[in-house]
This record gives sequence, structure tokens and C-alpha cells, in this order.
Amino acid sequence: MDPNQNSVQFRMNQGNSFQGFDPQGIAAFLNQISSIQAHLNRNGSNPSQDSSSHFYLHPSENTGIPLIPTILDGKNYSSWSNAMLLALKSKNKLKFVDGSLKKPDKNDPLFELWDRCNTYVLAWIKISLNPEITRSVMWNKVAYELWEDLKHRYHEGDRFRIAELQEELYGTRQGEMSVTQYFTKLKSLWKEFDDFRPIPPCNCESVCTCGLGEM
Repeated sequence: MDPNQNSVQFRMNQGNSFQGFDPQGIAAFLNQISSIQAHLNRNGSNPSQDSSSHFYLHPSENTGIPLIPTILDGKNYSSWSNAMLLALKSKNKLKFVDGSLKKPDKNDPLFELWDRCNTYVLAWIKISLNPEITRSVMWNKVAYELWEDLKHRYHEGDRFRIAELQEELYGTRQGEMSVTQYFTKLKSLWKEFDDFRPIPPCNCESVCTCGLGEM
């Protein structure tokens, strides 16, 4: 066959093969792909690799190492919770116990990441409890629910500790302590007492009429 005829036939076949394509449709499809890729690049396709994400876990993280030296024994909830909150904040995991990061649906792509981090936070909290308390919360599977359980038990209803603080405040004397030591002790007692009985905030819009603003 004549080579020229082959060339003509090839060009005809090539032209026929593109007759079913819409150039504008192809261009729109490619633009859509580019837009999706740009969105993934901006937001991070894998939050577990983003150190600023709440789902990020450093390779050195270990559930067997306590975050704080304090062990909750039922009588020291205030100091224990303050230390634990600071530790969780340093790990960027505070949202797992304050209720602001909800548990995703199991079909949600973030569920696996949430479940993994939730397990770490659970382990860190439970390892800082004394054995008796640990046995009573061993079935808690959500860090937020565990945190609220402990708070309800040892913070909101600890009237005995409030009475102890009041007695200790009234009975504290400077004695042989320096002014700085005396003030530091009083301030720590005031702070713990305030944690148990905080002054409610004033909700008046302009001028305080409830008296809480002056307090």
C-alpha cells in the first residue's frame, strides 16, 4: 500500500477516535481535579502528619509513661486535674476531654485518627489514677466521658474537701514561715477553694444589677 495512503488513513482514524470527546468538558474536568488537589495541599490530606493537628501523635509518644507525677487518690482532684489539663494541653489533646471535639461517625474518614488519639488520652488518664479508682472506670471508652465521670465524683460533690480547706484557711498562721512562704501557702489554699466554689460570672449586659460584677 502507498505510504501516503497509510498516513491519510492513520489521520482519519485518529480524528474519528476523538469525535466523541468534548474539549470543553475535558478542560472542566481537569480544572476540577486541579482544584481538589489544591484543596488537599492546603488542608493536609493526612492530619496525623500535621504537628498542629489534634490528631497528631509524635513517634515518641508512649501510653505506658505517665504525663504527670501526681496520682489521683480521691482527695487531691483539684491539683491532679490542673496538672493533667496542662499536660494534655502541651500535647494538643485538650479537646478530647473538654467536649469540643466530638466523636466522629464510624464512616467518617477521621474516625480512625480520633479513635487512636482517644485511646492514648484514655491511657494517660487511667495510668494517673490509683488502682481502686482505675478499677471503677476500666470500662470507660471515651476520654471525655471518663473525664466528666471523675469530675462529677471528686470535684462537684467534694464537700468534705471544702470543709477541710475552710478549716485549714482559718487555722493557718505565719509562725516561723517567711512572708513569701506564708503568702504562697495561703494563695494555694485560696486557689483550690476557688476551684471548688468559683464565683459565677456576671451576665448583665451593661450595668451590673446582680452584684456579681463587683464581687
